Amino acid sequence: MLAQRNEEVEAFVYIVSHDLRVPLVNLQGFSKELELSCRELEALVQTAPLPASTEQALQTILHDDIAGALRYISASTTKFQRLIDALLLLSRTGSQELRYETIDVRALVEMTILSLHQSIERSGAEIVVDPVPAAVGDVTALGQVFSNLLSNALKYLQPGRSGRLRIGGASTDRLTHYWVSDNGVGIPASSQRRLFQVFQRFHPELASGEGMGLAIVKRVVERHGGKVWAESEPGVGTTFHVTLPAALDMRKE
Repeated sequence: MLAQRNEEVEAFVYIVSHDLRVPLVNLQGFSKELELSCRELEALVQTAPLPASTEQALQTILHDDIAGALRYISASTTKFQRLIDALLLLSRTGSQELRYETIDVRALVEMTILSLHQSIERSGAEIVVDPVPAAVGDVTALGQVFSNLLSNALKYLQPGRSGRLRIGGASTDRLTHYWVSDNGVGIPASSQRRLFQVFQRFHPELASGEGMGLAIVKRVVERHGGKVWAESEPGVGTTFHVTLPAALDMRKE
């Protein structure tokens, strides 16, 4: 029943996201037309013999009022576009076919760190990779998990303090357990229950984003039959934990 409900929600999100693109594209198109018309009107104002007061009033309308409104529309439609893209990504995450294999997680983590090279350089953070066990899962999907967790940790480091990220893991006969720790700003206890919900952002002053990364992490991990949770203390840091079944016959869709 739960799997069927998830499929219905994902289908709904996919359909709605696609339907929202049509009015959004129209809005973007007509905004560009309005911008072009304003330029043409400005050219006419510059060539037409008009009283100084009238010309000044028209210039104010064109440059301040209309131009300001167009900038607001452009910023809003851009944000709307990013939200639609994020919803579509979440729906695809829930429906894409998973190809299970044994994964060298250390190699996967090192590849992820390499892909985040510029962000790491900008932050000046130290990255420590402890021994981690292999995983059974889809290499692309689990790559998304580590990429989101590491990029989140980099975004929310404590300003003015040297950043440190640590990735480790351990295994039993039944589970593989991974963790990604940081010494960042942390998450308030009152917000932690909403941590994996869509569109949740707790420190927007530090980084931009749509608040979808952790929702995607949760969806991927649960599709592998695993669990994800976080332990955090404001001003000290956060540790994200991921557990996965240790064998192919233990995974769940």
